[in-house]
Amino acid sequence: MSPMAGADPTNVRTVQQAWDCTRMGGHVMLMGFTIQPVSFPGTSLALLGRTIHPGQQGGLMRDLPRYVKLIERGLIDAKSMITGRYTLDQSVQAVQHTADRTIITGVIEFS
Repeated sequence: MSPMAGADPTNVRTVQQAWDCTRMGGHVMLMGFTIQPVSFPGTSLALLGRTIHPGQQGGLMRDLPRYVKLIERGLIDAKSMITGRYTLDQSVQAVQHTADRTIITGVIEFS
């Protein structure tokens, strides 16, 4: 199956692709979760020295204040990263678009 062939609501294919793209000695940081088991060949686990790290949101609590400062100073253009805007009533749709990977960054706007 092509990497772009349809949604992967289980997230298993995404984790396996991240593993396959990681060089020997590299690291895979899991930013989400899978709802199905993920399998890896035992030889690549044992011989290639790759490491899988649970993300716990990728250090969000540590890094978020730093990113806010960079955005405030104009060093990061956060608005250009938003590819979907939703109202609170559309929050289920926002989650579905995220699962389908049809958006990069969705924002639910409260007004």
